Amino acid sequence: MSRPGFRQPSACRASEHRPYRAAMSIGHFLTFASEAEIIGLWGLGCIGIALVATLAEIRRNRRSRIDSVGWVPWRAIFLTSTLVGGGLIVLAVKGLFAS
Repeated sequence: MSRPGFRQPSACRASEHRPYRAAMSIGHFLTFASEAEIIGLWGLGCIGIALVATLAEIRRNRRSRIDSVGWVPWRAIFLTSTLVGGGLIVLAVKGLFAS
């Protein structure tokens, strides 16, 4: 027996399994994240910086005026952020599997 204006819930909704997922914002995620998850996010951020540095170095190599090089050491930024980001991601994976 159904009442007027009342919807029967669907039997297979994704939100029924995890109703908190839709309501959880990034602030809540960062508040309750483990140290390994936060380290992994920092590692992904460093890898993102490395990708930007790679694109900037490619743009520098394809310049039309050969004497307008610029002053930013993109290769050093790429190398540093790749090494730091890779190390942080390795530590994060080790921490996530340990817990």
